[in-house]
Amino acid sequence: MRFLQSFHRRTLVAVATGLALVVLPAAAATAQDSGPTIAAEDEDFNPVELHVTPGTTITWTNTGAENHTVTSDDGTTFDSGTLAPGDPFTFTFTDPGAYPYYCTIHGGPGGQGMAGLIIVAPQ
Repeated sequence: MRFLQSFHRRTLVAVATGLALVVLPAAAATAQDSGPTIAAEDEDFNPVELHVTPGTTITWTNTGAENHTVTSDDGTTFDSGTLAPGDPFTFTFTDPGAYPYYCTIHGGPGGQGMAGLIIVAPQ
């Protein structure tokens, strides 16, 4: 009987240790992957301007009641397509530079209407 109790105890410890090894790296990766967020509110982005370092992933979320887009001024670097209320869009900025963007429904290139700016610079 003692053998079985000892066996079960060792098995339980091994399983618990294995689960911890599987769960902890996933939690650490989630914390590292989370980056700044921008709200696409009705008629504006909040914040309007954001400064980040290369490799940063930004998440825009449509927190308004209307559809929005997140589209780079050049129209090719990033484009979320139409975001319904509650929808997120993520993009990772790898190269330094200025990235102006706008909502194609409520704004325009060059900072017209619903528009924002991401500045990517090394620390």
